[in-house]
Amino acid sequence: MKKFFINFIMILCILAGNTFVCYSQEYNLSLSSSEIKTFKYQVTSGQGRPQEVNEDYLKWNYNYSTGVPAQIAYVVHYLNSFHFNDDGITMNGADGTYIQLELVKNDNSVLSIGFSNGRFRDAAGKQYGVDSVDYLRFTDFIYALKTEKLILPERVLLEPSEWARVNIERAIENELVPKWNQIDYRGDITRLEACQLVGNFLETNETEFNPVKNYHFADTFDPAVENLYSLGIINGKSETEFCPYDYITREEAAKILSGLCDAAGIEMNGGTGVDYADKDQISDWAVDYVEDMTDIGVFNGDDENKFNPQDNITKEELISILVRLNDNAQANIYQTGAIYVNDIKINGKETILTRDDEIFIPLRTVLEALGSEVIWDENTEDIYFNYANTEYICEFAALNSYFPEEKRLLISKVENKGSTSNSDYIQLNPMSADGAYCEINDRIYLYQETAKRLMEALGCNAEIETDPLILKISTK
Repeated sequence: MKKFFINFIMILCILAGNTFVCYSQEYNLSLSSSEIKTFKYQVTSGQGRPQEVNEDYLKWNYNYSTGVPAQIAYVVHYLNSFHFNDDGITMNGADGTYIQLELVKNDNSVLSIGFSNGRFRDAAGKQYGVDSVDYLRFTDFIYALKTEKLILPERVLLEPSEWARVNIERAIENELVPKWNQIDYRGDITRLEACQLVGNFLETNETEFNPVKNYHFADTFDPAVENLYSLGIINGKSETEFCPYDYITREEAAKILSGLCDAAGIEMNGGTGVDYADKDQISDWAVDYVEDMTDIGVFNGDDENKFNPQDNITKEELISILVRLNDNAQANIYQTGAIYVNDIKINGKETILTRDDEIFIPLRTVLEALGSEVIWDENTEDIYFNYANTEYICEFAALNSYFPEEKRLLISKVENKGSTSNSDYIQLNPMSADGAYCEINDRIYLYQETAKRLMEALGCNAEIETDPLILKISTK
């Protein structure tokens, strides 16, 4: 299930006759770590010091400051990741938790912000609602820095390696990487952050978790860890410790990913044997998981055919794997059919699909089956094709600024590009909640009515049979 966050949002809806207008505004911090030279953090619980000081008291009563660039980069990134809801509520009370943040800029000016009782407080003292999970993740992160349970690398890079860039972009587009996790792609990933990404993957692919009532580990209360533990995907380093800030090894990642596949219904072949040159170095408990992930192409050996089971896995490596598994998961939820043009079956990479009584037709496959050369302009993201000695352009756009999720497809002759006259466009866009098309595994698929309208406009006849699923196109 895809998650949408609406934060600091003011909505004015006017319904008059058939007119519906929706206005919205969003508020987020927009800080730059390059402008900050020092970060100071003070938290007080508002309660007296107990006779026996324990971890719970220490976590909510301490001071911390840093001028380390990597730590500042993370702090600023996490603050920018918060979404603030201007709900008009102000909560005060001496017994609540009070956090004061001071960000000292290069010009020595100070931005003073913080949290009061779990609510964000801006420089003017105004309060905003925040997601409680994000709040606790932020406070846990600062405490891990304070106690040195988390040691960040000396250098933190926001940009991924070039080889991983496309995968990262696809992952963000498909909501596989929440904004919180969009930092330090090249660095080794911790056990905690791996759980956050895997948990988000399962939620995105419609896995439902029961509300967390009890936590099994004393060193983390992150719901992502507990959710994966409840499914048997992860274990602790001991019965009481998860060690969230330890880095995750390749063999540990194999276990987590194998459990992810089970939970998401991604088919695995069953291990057929590991043939890595260093297979003897794989822990006994990890052999089956490494076999499963190798068989479905998640893992491969290096140039020397070594698996390197004890090496840490980086965040961009894990995200790239999740992108491939997401393609697999999405493919599994659709039933496939066949496409025929003039009674000849077309064997393209994509074919007609169906799910929940909705039918999806691959645009590129159909156009190429009609003999068109299809060209994608990576700068404008438009598609050009030719048919019957005529050059056409496909332009993709939101229905309007108020409904950006609804997709509109504009097809016209190239010479009519940019025209404001409806008569210069093939009328494809049905009045439906879904618009004209959708994207499946990063490919454009037309809805049934849209595809029929396109075929008719090109002088073809299209018929769809549902049992079995077949698209028949005739150009005669």
